[in-house]
Amino acid sequence: MNEFDALPAIITVAEAAHIMRIGIGTCYTAIRRGEIPSKRIGGRIIIAKQALVDLLSYGVPQGAR
Repeated sequence: MNEFDALPAIITVAEAAHIMRIGIGTCYTAIRRGEIPSKRIGGRIIIAKQALVDLLSYGVPQGAR
């Protein structure tokens, strides 16, 4: 079990910013640039938990997680 298991399948921008320890404005900028995969549903931007996990574990050796 890891720290991501307790997260819901869909994460808000504010939750993603908190998890990554960045400001919400920085998070929105990264989304606009395509650095954080996201989807717009109506007026909301959502991030799939798996996309965030993949992003944060990129380049990390398997045993180091």
